[in-house]
Amino acid sequence: MKTFVRTAALSLLLAGCALPALAQSASDAVFRATTLDISASGDVRVTPDMATITLGVNTQGSTAAAALQANATQMTKMVAALKQAGIADKDVQTSNLSLNAQYDYPQNQPPHLNGYQASNQVSIVVHDLKKVGSANIRR
Repeated sequence: MKTFVRTAALSLLLAGCALPALAQSASDAVFRATTLDISASGDVRVTPDMATITLGVNTQGSTAAAALQANATQMTKMVAALKQAGIADKDVQTSNLSLNAQYDYPQNQPPHLNGYQASNQVSIVVHDLKKVGSANIRR
């Protein structure tokens, strides 16, 4: 019985020493098998089929409300002209809207409020490139 226990213990000890070596080589084999290097490039050239144009209106007024009202009036006219030129509502999107105080800076005096400036810009998408540059939009 003592011989059996010694033989079993020796076998387990040898097996335990061999496992890290087996595990390392198996791990290396798995690592090498799963390494993947890819390099690619592409180049696409197509004929343009749409144009994006940004345009807008700047207005001034003595009050913020007056500047915004004048801007809304002009933008309404511009959007109506875009629709008349065949630009769909889904192709018109506001890209900037701002209201800024305008000051005069007299020498050796504090700044003086001169009025307000309202700015509104839209980006439009034109799908028919023959129309680009042909729309005549007036106030």
